[in-house]
Amino acid sequence: MDNQDSSPHEPEWKDRSKMPFLNPVAFVDASRMSGPLCSEDEIEISWLVGDDGIATSLELYIRGQLYGKMVVGAKPGWTIAASQDGPLAKRLNC
Repeated sequence: MDNQDSSPHEPEWKDRSKMPFLNPVAFVDASRMSGPLCSEDEIEISWLVGDDGIATSLELYIRGQLYGKMVVGAKPGWTIAASQDGPLAKRLNC
């Protein structure tokens, strides 16, 4: 499995042998999925740092568009490619 595999129709997260899990079709907004990347230059990560100098979150940009966000202590993270909140990703509204 790689990050270009199609989303399964049924959730697979109960079968640990299928890790890392893919979000099933019902949890994916295919219209907002990123196409395959051609270069590392298409990705930007922005670390957000607190007043104490410690990173608190990061934002992932693909081709200049905010695509996902992760926050220390929060599981899971957020992405524009999620159509609804689930155990693998939350919906990022922007």
